[in-house]
Amino acid sequence: MRLIQSKPNLGAELVIGLSRRLLHICGIGENSVHHMYQSDFEQGCNVLWRLGVASGYYNNQDTFGMISYQNWIEGHISNEKKVWPPNFQFLTTSEIRSRLHDWVENDVVNLVELLASYLAVACNYGESKSFMPTSRKPFQPQDECKHEVAALIHYGYVRKMGAEVVWSDKIGDAMRHALLWSEEGRSFSEIEENELENNARIAWETMPPMIKKAHFSKRPLDVIRITKLLAHSWKDGKWDLSDKDKTISLSGEIQLARRLVEIAECKPL
Repeated sequence: MRLIQSKPNLGAELVIGLSRRLLHICGIGENSVHHMYQSDFEQGCNVLWRLGVASGYYNNQDTFGMISYQNWIEGHISNEKKVWPPNFQFLTTSEIRSRLHDWVENDVVNLVELLASYLAVACNYGESKSFMPTSRKPFQPQDECKHEVAALIHYGYVRKMGAEVVWSDKIGDAMRHALLWSEEGRSFSEIEENELENNARIAWETMPPMIKKAHFSKRPLDVIRITKLLAHSWKDGKWDLSDKDKTISLSGEIQLARRLVEIAECKPL
């Protein structure tokens, strides 16, 4: 990815990136979205609304038309419609750059909130190839986000490492605000991946031979069957075959089952 070189406007580029991602995920028309009452999408729309680059509306036929944030807080909406708008229409990219060309953080929207709203959407939603990772490992940004990445680099939130980039400590407040990093600055997704890998290693290495033979000897391996096995016999990090008749309830074993399948396929019996 070739990063742009001119001095970027961080606020404008984050807003453009956030609006682009929201349109891709929950767009309902030209520059319009329905936030689906999902908290991260609602927060993203709310930030754009308060910055003056989005207008809320209830439906295309509504007599209220487009509602600015200023009109909303000044009470220009009748009581029966004092419900947060489900739809928002954004300004275009060029209009956003013009509107926010000299933006600085303020009491309406501060930079940590804007960064967190961007990260909450960019790191959690969309096609897998467009995700922004939350880990502290170097990554290759997608070309579609080159402008916001260039701005993040310029202001020290991201560091270049050859052709890749890595999050700096400066992004920590926003990552924590978006519930993506722990207070110690560790990525929750990375913590979960490490726990899954450790759990899978122990489960495989301590698995009774009778279970390996019964569930992992035939191809293709049955992920659902292995998931049920884990729900029945894997508890608190160890195998327990004592109760053959207990009722099972699934609670996240599918990820561990998939990882065990990957291990088994690399280590044939």
